[in-house]
Amino acid sequence: MVEMNKYPAAVRGKIEVRLTGREPERLIRLCGNGGIELRRLRKEGEKEYYFTMWADEFVKLRPFLKKTHCRARITAKEGTPFYLKRQKKRWLFPVGVLLGTAFLFMLSQFIWKVDIEGNERYTDDTIYRFLETQNVSFGTLKSSVFAAGLEEAIRDHFPEITWVSVQLTGTKMTVNVKEDDQPKVPESDETPCHVISTQNGVITSIVVRSGETELKQGDPITTGQILIFGEVNLKDDGGNVTDTKVIHADGEVYAKVTYRYSDRFPLAHEIRTYQEDTVKKYALRIGDYRFALPKFGKTGDNYDVVTEKSQLYLGSDFYFPCYLETSTYRNYELVVEDYSKEAAETLANERMENYLKKLEENGYEIDSVEMTVTVDGQTVVAEGEFSAISQVGEKEFIKDE
Repeated sequence: MVEMNKYPAAVRGKIEVRLTGREPERLIRLCGNGGIELRRLRKEGEKEYYFTMWADEFVKLRPFLKKTHCRARITAKEGTPFYLKRQKKRWLFPVGVLLGTAFLFMLSQFIWKVDIEGNERYTDDTIYRFLETQNVSFGTLKSSVFAAGLEEAIRDHFPEITWVSVQLTGTKMTVNVKEDDQPKVPESDETPCHVISTQNGVITSIVVRSGETELKQGDPITTGQILIFGEVNLKDDGGNVTDTKVIHADGEVYAKVTYRYSDRFPLAHEIRTYQEDTVKKYALRIGDYRFALPKFGKTGDNYDVVTEKSQLYLGSDFYFPCYLETSTYRNYELVVEDYSKEAAETLANERMENYLKKLEENGYEIDSVEMTVTVDGQTVVAEGEFSAISQVGEKEFIKDE
């Protein structure tokens, strides 16, 4: 049998006792001889003692109290037995604990968060939409998810994904993918065709991989002109044409092309002066329901708002179907002014530079730029032209005769 002294103090319970009577010192000696542990013993007055002891040993004092003509009175109680006794009338507390435990257990049977890791070519939304077609999404019962089958379905649907791992931990499902990082060799096309011009311009370089051409650097070209012929003449030893063969013409043709540029924007513009203080508004979203919480502070007529959403969770993998939305409002004063002539020209140049920068990112080589800026009423007009070196060839298939 396990001795009671080995139980933790919180389980056994402690009491403080006030001892009075004819022979309290004798009772204390009897307790020591009988193995009853008295702690924090102190004397107050002539025949009055205070001490603490285990609650389950209090009944052992009765024969000693009778022998010594003393009285023992409990002045304080501490420990789990006394706490549970006090909670008998508070039945809602244990019922709430049981219901809360049951509710957490029920939530743990569903998926409330899906993480996609390792993807670069395919966006998270693309994979999310495919998972929905497989009946796997927010709120799906975990027992209905067949991980091995889902992994195979993802590999079959996305050819660039070579390895997939689906893991269920807590209420979170993690999909780890690995994409094929080997460059693919483009399939060769042998359909007979010409290479024709898509712009008017002057050739700066021409490289022929298959086909024939008589053009060279510096020659002018027009839209629709054949740059590389897909019809090749076969000749005999004497240089006479004996036959014509159609092939797939291929090559690269770069030309200097002149483009027109035009841009318009209003002369009047808004100036926003933001205030340093911000106003925050909170909302709790549970599934499809949204509960707005009181807003602290006031918003003016003009403001910007940024909303952040964070999912509530317990630990690292136990997520709840609840989100806390935090909306930050930033008030500003709005003033409408007209650009000065210098500011309008500066803005027009910046807009054109951004436009040319995008062209350069797409492979254009800007050669020269000419532009004029004028004000037409309340509109700033920027017009001009620029020349750029770009690829001008495209395929045109040869029709069967």
